[in-house]
Amino acid sequence: MELPRVTNAAGTRSFALFPAAVLAFIFDSQGRLLLLRKPGRSGAWEVVSGGLEAGETVKEGLLREVHEELGDAVQLKVMGVLHAGSFQYDAVISLISISWLLEYMGGPIVAGDDAAGAEVRWWTREALLRDAPAVRVPREPWLLERAFALRPLVLDLSMELESSSEH
Repeated sequence: MELPRVTNAAGTRSFALFPAAVLAFIFDSQGRLLLLRKPGRSGAWEVVSGGLEAGETVKEGLLREVHEELGDAVQLKVMGVLHAGSFQYDAVISLISISWLLEYMGGPIVAGDDAAGAEVRWWTREALLRDAPAVRVPREPWLLERAFALRPLVLDLSMELESSSEH
C-alpha cells in the first residue's frame, strides 16, 4: 500500500505521511509505573497511549492523550523520550512510536473518555515480574524494563539541572 504524500511549499521535496503514536510511561515518586486495564481490551494492562492528531506536535499529542485517559486534573512533568521506533500495527498500517517518561506530580486520576471504566493501578517492577500480568501496550517487554531502568537516571539528571539553574 502506498502512503499518501505531502509536498513542501517550494515543491522541491515530497514526504510520505506516516501515522504516529505516543506512549506515556508515568511513574510516581515511589518509582511505580501507572498501567490501565480498559474494558473490552482482552483484560490486558497498558500504558497511556494513542495516535497523534493532524497538526499536533508530539508533546501536545502526548499531553492530550494523558488528559483524555486520566482526566484534566492530572499534573505531570515530562522527563524525556524513552524510545522511538516503528512497529506494524496491523497488516496495512505501520506506525512511528514515541515513548515518553513522565513523572506524576499530583491531582486525581479519573479515567476519561478514552479510558471510561478502566482499572488504574501503580505497579512496581517487582510486582510486574512476580505477577506477570498480560501487558498489551507496550508490546515489547524490554521497553518496560528500559523504563524502570532509565527513570532514576533521568530523574537524577533532571534534579541536577534544576539545582544548577538556581545558582
